[in-house]
Amino acid sequence: MSARYSEPRINKSEFNCPHCGVRATQHWHSLYQDRSEKGEAPLRHTKESADELLARVKQKGPDDPPEPMVKELYRRAGRETFFGLPRSDLYGARIVWNMNAAECNHCGDISIWLYSQMIYPAGSEIPAHDDMPRAVKETFTEAAKIVSASPRASAALARLALQQLCEELDCKKDQLHEQIGELVAKGLSPDIQKMLDSVRVIGNNAVHPGEIDMKDDEPTARFILKCLNRIVQRLITERVEVDALYALLPEGARKAIEKRDAKT
Repeated sequence: MSARYSEPRINKSEFNCPHCGVRATQHWHSLYQDRSEKGEAPLRHTKESADELLARVKQKGPDDPPEPMVKELYRRAGRETFFGLPRSDLYGARIVWNMNAAECNHCGDISIWLYSQMIYPAGSEIPAHDDMPRAVKETFTEAAKIVSASPRASAALARLALQQLCEELDCKKDQLHEQIGELVAKGLSPDIQKMLDSVRVIGNNAVHPGEIDMKDDEPTARFILKCLNRIVQRLITERVEVDALYALLPEGARKAIEKRDAKT
């Protein structure tokens, strides 16, 4: 995971786009009501009507709409959320308060925000570390998707992800606190131990409320998920990088080091 990752937040001018993943400038837009004077239902299209219109455009009839309008119709038919073509008939439209859209400067896709919560796309706001094992990443992603809607459930899933991570690191014990003890015995640094125990204790509170006096609110759930990413960075990514660097040493130098360590 890049150290420059910026979490999507309401009204931030730059963050990692939930569509393309690139850290890019976000252009914020207010949303307005498009009201029908006759009270008709919102305009919808089907793929069949889009196909018919496209066929007409390909014949280049003089009265047919331009190709950009056809592309917009296809996107509507696919139920995609996007900014439509400029319109000249929005006089008197009313702003939709507490609902905004952020347009990614890199890919052009948009995210929809209801007050301070991103409601589209419905994917994870906190991406898992690139080096996180697959089984752990699946649980992590599930926890991240509900971090705003249900922080307690998110914390419980994050604790499960931590236990899965310990198993991936060849821990043999059944209980999470025992697995952390195994890692400590293998030379785990004190700061990583603190993060592991923080996730274990706070996550346990999400499963058994009332046992400890800690809140299972959204900031706490986000803290747990961020800790998991940092743990993967320290216990997996950095070790792989160090091993790769060590492998670049001349064979004679490595044998001398091994000989020294054998004496120790």
